[in-house]
Amino acid sequence: MHAPKTATTDPADGLPCDEDAPFDPNYDTPPPAWPPRYRTPDPFTVTGGVDVADDADYLLEQHFWATAIVGRDRLIELNAQAAAFSSDHYRHSWAAGYLHDRLGTDLTADPRFTAGYAPAGWTALVDHLRGLGASDQELLAAGLALRARTGALIDRFRDRLTFPIFSRDGVIVGFVARRNPTAPDDGRAGPKYLNTPGTDLYRKGEHLFGLHESRAALAAGATPALVEGPLDAIALTLAGGEQTVGVAALGTALTDRQADLLGPYIRLHGPGILVATDDDTAGQQAAERIFWQLSTRGDDPRRLALFDGLDPADLFHREGATALRRAIDASSSLADNLLDARLTAALSDRSPAALRAALHDVSATIVALPPSRWLAHIDRVTEALGVPPGTVHKAVLDTEPITSAPRRTPTGPHRAHRSTPPYADPQRPGQTGRPSHSTPPELHQPR
Repeated sequence: MHAPKTATTDPADGLPCDEDAPFDPNYDTPPPAWPPRYRTPDPFTVTGGVDVADDADYLLEQHFWATAIVGRDRLIELNAQAAAFSSDHYRHSWAAGYLHDRLGTDLTADPRFTAGYAPAGWTALVDHLRGLGASDQELLAAGLALRARTGALIDRFRDRLTFPIFSRDGVIVGFVARRNPTAPDDGRAGPKYLNTPGTDLYRKGEHLFGLHESRAALAAGATPALVEGPLDAIALTLAGGEQTVGVAALGTALTDRQADLLGPYIRLHGPGILVATDDDTAGQQAAERIFWQLSTRGDDPRRLALFDGLDPADLFHREGATALRRAIDASSSLADNLLDARLTAALSDRSPAALRAALHDVSATIVALPPSRWLAHIDRVTEALGVPPGTVHKAVLDTEPITSAPRRTPTGPHRAHRSTPPYADPQRPGQTGRPSHSTPPELHQPR
């Protein structure tokens, strides 16, 4: 195992002037709406809800790349060269020892993952790629370099454990890189995880780490487990026994584009996608949002419950793969978690108005699920609320589900779409189904 070393800094080089470097203060927020420098403006961005035919999508994408500052094939080539460079520097770096300590393996013998190391020098990758013929414009367009205040180009990733980010067709579109854990937490070493900035090839919120890496297991029927970071995704894959594989949203709340990527792995008669957000308030809110995104696409997602503030990689590190596997096997329906929260609130106030509000909320949650899953939830809610038999069933049948599947949008290099539940009430997160206009059912408080 290799002792981690922190990078040395040269104050004479100054701090970069690029807005994303060397820090990424907006790691957990969407990228800016305006195109950064060295990206090609897209004259065909779709702003409305008009469906576009596949042939038109193809023509738009072809036009985009025909007029791009740096072509798609060249950007892919530069990323492949950068990945090879990082891989060559990995084995004798602190990164290999760090992974072995955290996960019990440095992944060098695992063909699914390609761990790498970005050296601590300011221009190690820039110098290497220039030696292979890369121009400054190409390095900036690929997001592999940034310009310092001195005007010199420096590496974006320095003294970091790296993983490539793959597109659905298996090409490297960017990187996610973890800071040296021994670096001082004073901001100068940047955020814990740093992604490739928005480029013509990579756009935050359009990719899932682990989806390409685990494609064979997914094709054989494995279930995705959704996490935030790459180490959690890898831990779940290592513990999942080819039945569960981790995929990471890479520092952003799950986008509709990413939810669409999970669509092919939603199976009516199989286990639901596993949601592994934190167990704090923010994590619970994120899990509820993911519930609506996935249930709209036909899933009955599950919730991975990890206590004591642990995430999957922490549990793997502390207690091993078997403990994480047990947690996966013990996961319950995410709908049950949401229903429990609504029922707890209702049972603390047994007024007819509170019970009607709870009935509305639980009905919206239940109707979002596949109909084959309704009855068990209906029976549980009926018993918990103490309402007459058939009351919850009728309320569910009278609640219109969210049926607006996400709009299909052009598949160009950086066209994402956003859709929100059409009947969401921002003041009441549970009210995401639309009630019918029929007379509310008669409610009787239990004795």
